[in-house]
Order: sequence, then structure tokens, then C-alpha cells
Amino acid sequence: MAKAYLVSFYRSISNPAAVAEYAKLAGPAIQGGGGRLLARGIPAKTYEAGLEKRTVILEFDTVQQATAAYESDAYQ
Repeated sequence: MAKAYLVSFYRSISNPAAVAEYAKLAGPAIQGGGGRLLARGIPAKTYEAGLEKRTVILEFDTVQQATAAYESDAYQ
């Protein structure tokens, strides 16, 4: 069965402390919904005019599972 991925890009972070607090809540909510963290951080190298901004990649077993985790009360 095909996996599903949720990819987040942070264009800018003006308040790193707020992002850290968000991660404390979002991480457990995503894991509780079946998500697995594959990568996070600043890319080591970008191509094709890519932006060197913080990126987070999460993996889920299905699109339905990813959607349910994103739309869950715990994540929202």
C-alpha cells in the first residue's frame, strides 16, 4: 500500500521560542495519529532555486491517516 507524506516548509521563523512550544504539542499529536518523523531542519543543499528554510517531513501509512491526524483536535 502507498504511504502518505506531510511536508511543511517554514518560510520564516520570527519567534523560535513559539516554534519550540508548538513542536511540544504538535509532535505528540502527529505521533498519536500514526505519523512518523522522517526529517526536520535546514537542508544541507538545495537545487532548482530551492529555499534553504526549515523543512519537516512526516510519513503516514495512508492518506486518510495523514488527513485525520492533521484535522484532529489534538493537532489543531
